[in-house]
Amino acid sequence: MPSIRNQSLSLRARTNLGKSESALAVATERLSSGLRINHAADDAAGESIASHFTAQIRGQHQAARNANDGISLAQTIEGALGEMGHSLQRIRELAVQAQNSTNSIGDLESIQAEIDQHLGEIERISHQTRFNSLDVLAQDADLSIQVGAHDGDTLTLNTRLVNTKTLNLDQIDVVHDPRLGSAVDRTVIDTQSEPAPIAPPPAVAPPPAIAPPTTTAVLSIRNGATVLTIFDAYLLSYQFNGTTQYLVQEVHGGLARNEYRIPTLPAPVGGVVDIDISVLPRLDRTTLSAAEAAAITRSGVPTLVGRTFPVPVAPPAVPAPTPTPPVVAPPPGPPPAADAVKKDTPIRLFDFLQSLAPVPAADDGRPLFDQHSKVHYLTDATGNANGEYVISGSDGNFYDISISSTGEVSFKPKHAPPTVNLKVVPMKRVTQALGQVDSLRGELGAMQHRLGSVITNLNHTADILSQARSRIEDADYAVETSNLTRQQILQQASKVALTQANQLAQNVLALLKED
Repeated sequence: MPSIRNQSLSLRARTNLGKSESALAVATERLSSGLRINHAADDAAGESIASHFTAQIRGQHQAARNANDGISLAQTIEGALGEMGHSLQRIRELAVQAQNSTNSIGDLESIQAEIDQHLGEIERISHQTRFNSLDVLAQDADLSIQVGAHDGDTLTLNTRLVNTKTLNLDQIDVVHDPRLGSAVDRTVIDTQSEPAPIAPPPAVAPPPAIAPPTTTAVLSIRNGATVLTIFDAYLLSYQFNGTTQYLVQEVHGGLARNEYRIPTLPAPVGGVVDIDISVLPRLDRTTLSAAEAAAITRSGVPTLVGRTFPVPVAPPAVPAPTPTPPVVAPPPGPPPAADAVKKDTPIRLFDFLQSLAPVPAADDGRPLFDQHSKVHYLTDATGNANGEYVISGSDGNFYDISISSTGEVSFKPKHAPPTVNLKVVPMKRVTQALGQVDSLRGELGAMQHRLGSVITNLNHTADILSQARSRIEDADYAVETSNLTRQQILQQASKVALTQANQLAQNVLALLKED
């Protein structure tokens, strides 16, 4: 039935034209972007899978970069260890040279000077080798390298503290051999030796007055409840009228601001001399005599807050002498040593010998120990250490060194058995240090190879994931070009069909036309 108000053919043609235009737009967008999925509506499930692949791929690429950073870190450490190895090779060469008996003391001291320079370079490398502000040879650390896109995908690169102490080279001394104190890793709090034969002492008169002994204490200065620092105040001592006087100078901006006289220096409590300037009288220099003002000016180096300084203490009471019974003489040995070595103070052999008072003497009257005396580490016939030390004297004998659990040191004559090797050979220690360095370099080299393999695997995995993602979200140009052509033809046909459908209304007008 011909109709004007409802033209179904025209409406269907218009609908088909709209579909072809929409399909043409999709094909054009895919061809221009290269992606099959430009919106979630294009493929909701495919878009989710492709996003997951993207996260995996980017994580793998970053993990590969992390592994490259790990290789750079290992190469940095290995390079530093290589330089340490060069120094150790030279130290060993010098140690071999030093073992030759043709060397004089001067020659040995020259060799030791070069060894010390190489040891100092090893210490410098240990403290100054850094990677991205990380000290890599100054501490033991286990560094995690993230080599995957998931939690737990890590490798551990172990860095170790490497210096002269960990390499057991801090006591290499081709002149004096090992150093007492640091060699036994003990702190000396007293130096006692076996007493020499003693004759019964005669009766003596009461001893004369002695000067007050001194002790050491840490200085603490405060102003009431406010504790002052080395930038705020310091203590001065000066000699005036035959006595030691004290005053505190309060500092502001580097210049003395106020001065306080201390009538009597407080006694140390718990090793600390505490001075409160809020209760001290302020010193007015205008009232001082010229002599005292000059004495203050010539006072010398001030004592800083927190520093130790000698503090006089009251002398002990000296009882009247009493008759002493005869004493049985013990076996001969060095005379007693003075309490001259403080706790926690590492000492060299010669420093220790210098603390003896009086200095032990051999039978010919020469000092029993001097700067050329050596400390020897005893080993058995197979070269195993037995934990003993002996010291060689100028009389050709050896003296046994013993250290008690409280740190007291004593020594007595020792006749070493023929199975004991008294010669210290530093080459063995240097060789062991070289072995340590080479072992660490070997571990780092193996880690570099492993990280290189990790990078290859990560890149391969990322390539496979990229291909899988491409198959999901990338456009197939052959298909999309075909779709574009088809939709262009359909669009043109739809336009022609719509035009023809619109012309059908003209037939109705023909029926109404008059002849």
